[in-house]
Amino acid sequence: MKKRWWVLIIILMILTAIVAVFYILYFQIPIRFTSEQNIVNPAKTLSPEQAILDFNESYADYLIFLIGGQKLHNPPLSSNNPKIKIVLGEEIFISEVNKGVINTRRADLDEVDLIIRTSRQEIVNAILSSDAKLYLKQSVSSGNIQLEMVGSYPSLFSKGYLGLYKEITGEEIEGEGITGKIIRIFD
Repeated sequence: MKKRWWVLIIILMILTAIVAVFYILYFQIPIRFTSEQNIVNPAKTLSPEQAILDFNESYADYLIFLIGGQKLHNPPLSSNNPKIKIVLGEEIFISEVNKGVINTRRADLDEVDLIIRTSRQEIVNAILSSDAKLYLKQSVSSGNIQLEMVGSYPSLFSKGYLGLYKEITGEEIEGEGITGKIIRIFD
């Protein structure tokens, strides 16, 4: 009888070690993408006025790239790709990240993880600024760009959104059900 308990304890220890190694490899080590996606600044050679008129899916792709969206990933053992809705007044874009590749289309979708609300002007200003990442951080702080996390906390955590949020705002999100001016997480 004593032998069975030791065997059970050893099996549990091995399973715990496997789970710990999986967690470290999957969540803690930066993901290296093999994606060859070439995301370039679509407004690089345009004036701000031309860029606003020319605004299309490539601008949304570049915005998602600037905020680090290419680092998002599926949860373990899932095919549920990270999805981001970009709302520009009446215009809506959906960006989906699959293995580091950002794919944006004009559409509306209710089941997304993050909603970004802003204007064409704000995105173009960010893209054309000398330090786009700093501009985006300041724009989020001032409320010109609003981020709304609408996935569950475990889902957002497992897809990498919490790290993305910290990178954009400099703030960490701890625990479930946190609400705030910029972020709302539903359980």
